[in-house]
Amino acid sequence: MENEEFTLTPSLSEAMMANPFKSLLMLGVTFYAGAVVGKKRTDKAITTFGGLIKSGAEKGTDFAKKKLAQRKLESIRSEVNALPAPTSQGAANRSYYY
Repeated sequence: MENEEFTLTPSLSEAMMANPFKSLLMLGVTFYAGAVVGKKRTDKAITTFGGLIKSGAEKGTDFAKKKLAQRKLESIRSEVNALPAPTSQGAANRSYYY
């Protein structure tokens, strides 16, 4: 008595079709659990990424401020160096007044 259509263990699709309410319930629970875990992981990834961007931006602004201050200091130094050397004109002209 071998019937090839009868099996002791049904396939997944046969089991789902036999119990559609339980199947939908289990799929819903599985989807909800995945959504919760996914949301936690996504939130963690976003906060980590946001923290990296924020710290990178802070480092970038600090670098830019230092660079601008350095350039300003260099331009002031070049302007000072471009001025003619001071001479002691007072000592040279004293002979005319005495």
